[in-house]
Amino acid sequence: MDWKSYRIEGWKEAAIYVLLSLTFVLLILLTLYTGFNSIYTQLFILPVTLASLWNDKKGILLALLYGLTGITVSWHTSGSVTLPDLYQGAMYVMVAAAVGLFSEKRNRLAVASLKTSVDHYASQLESFPGLIWRSDSEGRGVAFNENWLAFTGRSHDQEIGDGWQQSIHGADIGRRQQTFLGARETGRGFECTYRLRRADGEYRWALEVCRPYPGPDGHFSGYISFVYDITDRRIAAEELEAKNRELQMMCSILSITSQYKDIQEMFATVLRQTNSLVSASASAIFIDETERPGIAVLAAYDNEAAPQARFRQEAPSHALHEGGELVTVDVNPGDWLEPGSGDGKLILVPLESMARKVGIMALFYPDGQASSAGGKWDRSHAPLLVSIGSHLGTAIDCAAQYRRLVNENARLAEIIEEAPDAILTTDAAGCIGTFNRQAGILLKYSRGEIKGKHISSILPPGASIVIKPGFSYVREFRAGDDTIVKLNIAAALLPSPRLDESMIITLKDLTTVSGLKIVPVCCNKYSPDNDQEYHFKRGVVYLIKRQEIDYHMDIFADQVRQGVRSLCISRQSPKMIREQYGLENTPVIWLCNSNAVEDVNAVMAREINNLTRHISEFTDSGSNGIIMLDGMEYLMARNGFDAMLKFAQFLNDRIMVSDCSAMFCIDTHTLDKRQLHLLLTEMTEFRENS
Repeated sequence: MDWKSYRIEGWKEAAIYVLLSLTFVLLILLTLYTGFNSIYTQLFILPVTLASLWNDKKGILLALLYGLTGITVSWHTSGSVTLPDLYQGAMYVMVAAAVGLFSEKRNRLAVASLKTSVDHYASQLESFPGLIWRSDSEGRGVAFNENWLAFTGRSHDQEIGDGWQQSIHGADIGRRQQTFLGARETGRGFECTYRLRRADGEYRWALEVCRPYPGPDGHFSGYISFVYDITDRRIAAEELEAKNRELQMMCSILSITSQYKDIQEMFATVLRQTNSLVSASASAIFIDETERPGIAVLAAYDNEAAPQARFRQEAPSHALHEGGELVTVDVNPGDWLEPGSGDGKLILVPLESMARKVGIMALFYPDGQASSAGGKWDRSHAPLLVSIGSHLGTAIDCAAQYRRLVNENARLAEIIEEAPDAILTTDAAGCIGTFNRQAGILLKYSRGEIKGKHISSILPPGASIVIKPGFSYVREFRAGDDTIVKLNIAAALLPSPRLDESMIITLKDLTTVSGLKIVPVCCNKYSPDNDQEYHFKRGVVYLIKRQEIDYHMDIFADQVRQGVRSLCISRQSPKMIREQYGLENTPVIWLCNSNAVEDVNAVMAREINNLTRHISEFTDSGSNGIIMLDGMEYLMARNGFDAMLKFAQFLNDRIMVSDCSAMFCIDTHTLDKRQLHLLLTEMTEFRENS
């Protein structure tokens, strides 16, 4: 502790004053009672002398007052003042004077020490690398260090008072003043940021940390402000925040491409967020046409920020990745945008799946920032766009695969539904899952009556069944009208790991073909010496226009005479055909409106499934065969064109995988141009010289 500068203040000083006052009163009383030269009074002189060391002015005053009081009391009591009294009083006065001189020297040393400390701290503040300035309680500038003056390029006199505000950006000074006023009310420190103009005229972001300082009386006197240039830190924070926003948007976009219900809604969301991510004004997704190489078709677009940008419905599917660039820049916008969309920069991003391009995403940046987005192309966004393109391409490819799978499943379901055989499926527990229309006709059940029930529910009472895949055998079944039908059943396991031990079962009613014997036929008119007039390729269905070739039955008879295995399905009666063309041994199926004709193989025109069953059995029973289908306009009249087209598609499927051919005879005047073209997609038109 430096005793020369130590002072007693506060309650300690008050206590000493009280103690000195009491001591002085005691000294007066002792002097009056015992006399000035009493030993008691001598002892009490010591505290008075020591008190002058703690507080020079008050101690000296007390010592002088005591000396004069002693002389006065001595004169009053004895009527005279003796020399010893004067001598002793003078001694007290001399002691007080010496103490005063000593205290004055002590004060000078304390002031010198204080000035040294102030100079030291002032030097420290000047050497501080930051900007420091001091203000009074009203916020007026009082002092500024050299770093502040060097940074702002202004003199100390220019900054004094309110001059320092000239260096702060006009948009920030009000906010700083409000912060200052709020902190001054409580006497606490505060922090604020603002733009501070540098000597070269550039505004830099600054952080000001203000701390209150007390005056000589200990009360709030103003603020000392420490100012730091945080521009670089702020830029780094903004860049980091921008990267975080980009990362969040990328995660959102990638999440959307993997979790969506409607692909068009997914396209719209991805385009909108991509525009925001890379500051594009307009964007669009084009999907490559598989049937038209080099052409991409518009699938979705977003031009909300630039309504004048209108994308074409079709665009060239460029081969990207030229020059090693994943993103193509400076593409001619005219190939992608309608006239009047304005000039600008077009960016193309490939949409890829499994290293195969499935489409393109186009981003448009108009010249002159003619959009509310007002963005510019930044090549640093290229990796982000490539990632988006990869995920978007995968989503498009998955959607296409899903559509193909759905369509294929629908086609398979349609084939099963229209199959000539009765088909049903069972799960591992033997419960019926699905069954086709022919199964409903054969068993006389509706879907609601049989679906979900165990297969034993359609057996006769008390009967049971164990279905084994790969085996074919005959069992009795109970139909919906309680009649018993004997059916041939065959089962196979469904090839699916998710359908463990589920089976597909076919049911055949053999009684419907008991009168039809399909065997190779050699008519009595056959002669190996006869020349074959017409030649038919195996695996082909020929469309014969009846209005142009009315001798189609002669062509068919020629094939029979050459030993070709044959089957005739006709609107004409079997008896008439055999008599007119000499086809005594050729199986003939009569298309009619009733199958209740004795000794005649007849099929009702509405029962196309029975017709397809006869065709399947014929193609499966041997090779080198030909089928005549005559009067197909009657089939169309009874069932409609769509049903006849499905029948033609089935016929083509069976013929193509067999060693047979077929003659499909119809009067094409009953068809319109579209229907004829649809039939010709499944058949080859017969020409006499072919």
